[in-house]
Amino acid sequence: TDQSTNIPVVFSPEYDNLITSDYSYDLGEFKNAALVGGEGEGVDQRVASIGAASGLDRYETYIDGSSVSSNGEIITLDQYLVLLQNYGQEQINQTFTVEKTEGTVIPNGMYDLNQDYFLGDLVSIKNGFIEAQTRVIEIIYSEDENGWALTPTFSSWEEDD
Repeated sequence: TDQSTNIPVVFSPEYDNLITSDYSYDLGEFKNAALVGGEGEGVDQRVASIGAASGLDRYETYIDGSSVSSNGEIITLDQYLVLLQNYGQEQINQTFTVEKTEGTVIPNGMYDLNQDYFLGDLVSIKNGFIEAQTRVIEIIYSEDENGWALTPTFSSWEEDD
């Protein structure tokens, strides 16, 4: 890991400190292509297309760009379509994917919460195909007849620089 304040923390079944882990990757809000509808209605509506992805890699949406105007200036159709494309790209840039993992770690095991790692710290997760540096964003304490458990939730992966 890149953090250097504390010892590197690695959660993995290999180190007997990760009991379970759940991984999720949600493309529900992600879009990379759009049809942007501008002024006009029906067959007279101005429409621009953005996004070059195709096939199964294409996540398409419709964006209402009727608020896009020339601000009272006289512009060509091509200039207006560029305004629509720019507006559409701004909207597309606000869509996202959600990638996270949760894991149940052995309490008071190899690493101790609030001693070796803290809420907000960068830690490493290694479990099967998952191997990433991630941030601890939530910690759930639970107790049942088997004792108590510590379940941290980890953020989307942090990019290595």
